[in-house]
Amino acid sequence: MSYHFFSDPEYAGPQPFDIFKFWDKGGHTLRKNPRKTLPTMQFSDYKESVIAELATSENSKEIAQFWKLYYKGEDWGFSCSWADVERWLKSGFILIIKRDGAIVGTFVCHYLKGVFCGTFNSQAALLDGLVIAPWLRGQGLASYLLAAMDHFVYLKPELSQSILIWFREHSNRISAVTQNPISILEYSYAKISSFVNHDLPVEKANRELVDGIVKTISNKSNRDFTLLSSDTSDPDVYWYLVEKTLIGIAFTHRIATGDYTIWELVFAANITEPFFDNLQRPIEKAAQQLPCSRGLLFGSNGKSRGNLQNPTTPWIKGTAGLLTTHVYNWMPPTFLSGDIFFPHSCI
Repeated sequence: MSYHFFSDPEYAGPQPFDIFKFWDKGGHTLRKNPRKTLPTMQFSDYKESVIAELATSENSKEIAQFWKLYYKGEDWGFSCSWADVERWLKSGFILIIKRDGAIVGTFVCHYLKGVFCGTFNSQAALLDGLVIAPWLRGQGLASYLLAAMDHFVYLKPELSQSILIWFREHSNRISAVTQNPISILEYSYAKISSFVNHDLPVEKANRELVDGIVKTISNKSNRDFTLLSSDTSDPDVYWYLVEKTLIGIAFTHRIATGDYTIWELVFAANITEPFFDNLQRPIEKAAQQLPCSRGLLFGSNGKSRGNLQNPTTPWIKGTAGLLTTHVYNWMPPTFLSGDIFFPHSCI
């Protein structure tokens, strides 16, 4: 089984017949054999075929510049340094496509540790950073990069039987549901400057403390989550202990209109049970400690990502904008109603 992207680039998840095949909803590897050959890509207006290749440190500056120019939405842009790209290369690999000697497409694979899907522990990787030069979009280049990723992932022994994780953005719930995700996260957001200065003690949480708390909570609440990772090593996540609540907020490398830095809440939990109740005030206090003068904080209704079901002012609940979580090469035990425990940022 391949990703199904090569023939249908908008499909993201196991096919319906896979659901019937693995009727018990247990964790099952769907992919048995790797793509044996690396496919090539042929453009209608270009004589030579192109082929995906693994980026090296020599490509770091060009990748950073490519993302700065072309990785953007209507109201945000992406910003990273060549050193950031070097770091991402060391934690996985980056596929690039070149045309006339210049990068025109990228796709990133990050290795992850200690990931559970249901009750099954597996090697895992996060796929993100799929960026295509604007003038080449709509010609199948993204689908080609997905097919190339299919080849490169399974060439690596440590990933040959791995869970592959992907997050997708959607403008409405209908388009989200039809992609067969394991979870659908609905977001709220607020300007950090609008938060009240709550009278709560706060301190930066060191790595040893964070590891201990996250692992304890994950062990006690693992049945609440379809996708679970207790790995807290992501350097883009800032950790704070607010009274008796641990908060992790990720720098997304995105800058919104008005020069607002975009931050995402990736972990929030009380250190004693109930873990996921009354988190709004500690979240706001932690956000005020972030190293930025102008910031937007996004949090979701996911339990460990704020549990912001109905946040109060100044939070604004988005009327559009949903994030879905998908896994590949694996039959997840839950569709649509799952939740994630995943203290990681995404490119």
